[in-house]
Amino acid sequence: MPEVDYWWRKCRIGAQGTEGFAEVLTGGGWRAVTRDSGGVISGEGCMDYAHDMVPYVQQIADWLDDPETVHPCNGESAYKGFEIMMGICRSVVQRGQIRLPLGPGEPEIEALSRVLPDRPVLLAMPENADKYL
Repeated sequence: MPEVDYWWRKCRIGAQGTEGFAEVLTGGGWRAVTRDSGGVISGEGCMDYAHDMVPYVQQIADWLDDPETVHPCNGESAYKGFEIMMGICRSVVQRGQIRLPLGPGEPEIEALSRVLPDRPVLLAMPENADKYL
């Protein structure tokens, strides 16, 4: 990944399927390969609060005005995201792929603390030292 100006932009998430993959880099756009794309396709992108927050706030207002409207950030949706993150943690501990939905297992954060080495964070750039050290 390229060096970035803000430490929280040093991440990406992707999905892989039987007909391709897609990934998004925080503050750095996206790329994908699909069955029909003929190769890698990509685009720029970065959060624009003046543009991107308006629909989000409108969804909250709609939800508050109409109890029958289900907000995308409701508990059920949030739990799915939580389960994906715990699946990622579990895959680190078990050193392999994890099937979702998760079944019973060791608490993921405790398991991570057991298997990850106790060493300092590798800094992307010196300017980030105050965030980690």
